[in-house]
Amino acid sequence: MKLLALNCNQCGAPLEVPAKAKFVTCNFCSTQLSVQRTDKVAYTEAIEEIQERTRQMSEDLKHLKKQSAVEDLDRSWRRRREQFMVRSQQGELNVPSKAMATAIGTVTTIGGLLWMWFAMNIGAPGPFPLFGVFFIGTGIFGAMRMSAKADDFRRSHRAYLSKRHDLLS
Repeated sequence: MKLLALNCNQCGAPLEVPAKAKFVTCNFCSTQLSVQRTDKVAYTEAIEEIQERTRQMSEDLKHLKKQSAVEDLDRSWRRRREQFMVRSQQGELNVPSKAMATAIGTVTTIGGLLWMWFAMNIGAPGPFPLFGVFFIGTGIFGAMRMSAKADDFRRSHRAYLSKRHDLLS
């Protein structure tokens, strides 16, 4: 049987091991060793060190997976958030709010009422005062739609924050 002359990487004691051996225990320090081979050399490595490196790599991998999952969730939320945004008259994108929905509904309702009052006071023909009803209806519909969008945004944002918190904890 062919033997390899190696040294214990823990205490440095000389070891003679069978050429095909994968594991050996040092007779001097009782360390369990793994026999490692490359094309040109053979050496020993303490199994505890291998296990510690493996454990550390496993922890690093878990951390990277968690970090990747959080980054994926954040990217997904940014795309989803854009679907809720409303554009102002200046072209700025804003998160929808119930306050803005109420303001828009109020302004268009008042505008519609003023239109109707003005059209009736100047004696405009029949359909002109009805444009005020159209303004009021459009304003109320727009306000309800924006209010629903604001509610959807808040629900989606809470769900995103909850998922993110779960991933991080």
